[in-house]
Amino acid sequence: MKLHIGGEVAKEGWKILNISQMPGVDFIGDICDLSMFKENTFSEIYASHVLEHLPQAKVLNVLKFPKIVRREDYLPQSESPA
Repeated sequence: MKLHIGGEVAKEGWKILNISQMPGVDFIGDICDLSMFKENTFSEIYASHVLEHLPQAKVLNVLKFPKIVRREDYLPQSESPA
């Protein structure tokens, strides 16, 4: 299973986590607290335009995606405005 954080449009093979409830969103929650997910739940995580909304002190901890990604060699993907 793959997780799109901040997504709004459903895509095959992906689940969406968003802070707001809306059509297509699978999980309601905050990127700063991913404790609702068990270890090794996702094979990939993609964060779309969410990091720029976080306090700078929380960004590094968020990028660690504590143990919810099952691949040891995984690097998180993120997009933010320039």
